[in-house]
Amino acid sequence: MLRGVAPLQPKRAPGYPENDSPLALLFKGFRRNDAGLRYLVPGDGHKPIHKDTREWGRRFQAGAPEFQTDEHWWQAVLRHEEIKKRGKEAKTAASVPAQPDEKAVEEALGFPTGMPTSGMTRPASRSITSATPAPAASVSLKEKKETRSERLARYESAATPHAYLSRPFGHPELGHVKVRTLLLKPGEPLLDDHGLPVPVLLDQRSGNEVTALVDPEHSAYRRFGADYADLLLVELAAVLKVRARSDWSPSQLVAAIRAESLQDSALDGTTVGAEARDLLAEIREHVAEALDRSGGYTTAYGHLTHEEKIATEEEMIAAGRVGLVGRLGQDSGFVHHMPALALVRLVQALPEQFMDGAVFRGPYAKVSSPSGKALSLARVTGCLADVATLGTFAAGATAQQLRRARLSIALLRDELVGEG
Repeated sequence: MLRGVAPLQPKRAPGYPENDSPLALLFKGFRRNDAGLRYLVPGDGHKPIHKDTREWGRRFQAGAPEFQTDEHWWQAVLRHEEIKKRGKEAKTAASVPAQPDEKAVEEALGFPTGMPTSGMTRPASRSITSATPAPAASVSLKEKKETRSERLARYESAATPHAYLSRPFGHPELGHVKVRTLLLKPGEPLLDDHGLPVPVLLDQRSGNEVTALVDPEHSAYRRFGADYADLLLVELAAVLKVRARSDWSPSQLVAAIRAESLQDSALDGTTVGAEARDLLAEIREHVAEALDRSGGYTTAYGHLTHEEKIATEEEMIAAGRVGLVGRLGQDSGFVHHMPALALVRLVQALPEQFMDGAVFRGPYAKVSSPSGKALSLARVTGCLADVATLGTFAAGATAQQLRRARLSIALLRDELVGEG
């Protein structure tokens, strides 16, 4: 049969055999669309870029030569992973002290501590007699100064494309430019024509083409948390203002260009709420699998309050899972229908079941101190509470709440086993 006898998701209906029908195989292969290598979905380093990929599909159907193979798609997946990896490396680098412990170095070398080191006599080394080399002849040739085009070419050779921010930017009242955005690799700062470090540098090419170089190591991003798009829009606004001879203020320009060119980044309750519910569905599957492995579903169900058990039953009936109601607590099926906020309490009540790589990466069992255990658990449950709340009550969320929820979604994905 095309669909098979068992549900498409047997884990939500225990007792059925594995569904290997043609429709179930398609469902398993395409039901997830998380960005990255795991599902081969292009992203911007944080989330999928569905608007862009739909456009690629239209260009494929139109016969555009560069979209007749999957190379463009594959490179966008790799760029997502590179940007995500670089963000994790930046977090790690930020937590490492920048200055060496001079006292520790002196102790290791055997120097007395607590004394000024200037003028201090170091232990005598072996006497090595060697002839003093003759001074080298002075070189009269003047060192050639690097030109602007050479400097930009050097930057580009050590940069990777940012798929999400490589697109047309503009507004009907201002015109548009086609932007190719590149992220510099760590090593040296991005300098303008005056030798000053900048977070974004534009290289205007012929016509309406612009190459935007971004330095991820700049303090605007590393220390103050600015978004690449924010500062790129500031630079582009200045260019478009001059071209269009516009009287708009800088804030008007940036707001208009963002609204026109980055519509999919809007903090919309419907969009962010859907992202939260997708992640919660994935976490529920991991939690159910962990309970199946340990056989702890009866204990877990016992942690639900009376109200939560009633809500779980009602959700099962509404979803057409009437046959599962009589098996509540006898398997992990209830996990997929329990209230989202009850899921938070379940992780808090049974951390041994879900931490240490069972569902979340964070350590717990081998952490020796109670405060350490609490801290590791809070890293997960704090973000999980944000995601559960937004996934349940997205309609009235403010912009700040949506921004916080989107950040919690990204952080919780990093904590989830199987991600990254």
